[in-house]
Amino acid sequence: MKSQSKISVIAIFLMINFSAFGQTNVKIFDPSIDGIEVGIDYTVRGKAVIPDKNYLWILVHRVDFIDMWYPQNAVYIDPATKEWKVTCYFGNGNDIGWDFEIAAILVDDLTHRQLTEYRIKAMETGNWNPKLMPETIIPPIIKKVKKVRN
Repeated sequence: MKSQSKISVIAIFLMINFSAFGQTNVKIFDPSIDGIEVGIDYTVRGKAVIPDKNYLWILVHRVDFIDMWYPQNAVYIDPATKEWKVTCYFGNGNDIGWDFEIAAILVDDLTHRQLTEYRIKAMETGNWNPKLMPETIIPPIIKKVKKVRN
């Protein structure tokens, strides 16, 4: 009897822990493949299930910027469909012909607040300086596009 109750407790513990980890799922479904041609902007779409107090952000950069990224926006995830969309901006006319990467990143509350402050300041000043990608909770989900027009 004791071994049965121990097994039950272990099973419940594993179900709780694995279900908590299983709640994180982030996908970009548009662009559906790497290499899609874009203009100055493009609406990126996806689906996500994320834990409470985590936030999904979309960042972009020209591939030669290596570690420097432009935060685009936090994502609103529709509670019914789990779908999201964010319009991303890909540089200016000088960037035509370049590949860009789009990163969907999951961050904690502190990082979310820092990215939000960056975005508000950039919108107020027009100064959109790139920044290092912040620490993420899961590895970034990356898609690549090619800017072909403004």
